[in-house]
Amino acid sequence: MGEIERGLARINEGLDSLKSLILYSQTVEAHRIMGEIMLDLGRKDEARQHLEEGQAMADKSGMKGELRMYRELINRLKEL
Repeated sequence: MGEIERGLARINEGLDSLKSLILYSQTVEAHRIMGEIMLDLGRKDEARQHLEEGQAMADKSGMKGELRMYRELINRLKEL
């Protein structure tokens, strides 16, 4: 496993911890960051998964600033 894969595995562990601790806004932000990382790596399916899950959470809680950032990233995903 390379450095990037090890780093992504650790980030996913952190994301799981946020979910289990019910830290909603931090989980929304973590999904956005992971989605953006996956976009940068060209991993469209993984990016879509994180962006869709995080966007749904942000929408449910009315996080307008996060929703704006999610829309930008989803538009970027559509361009790939």
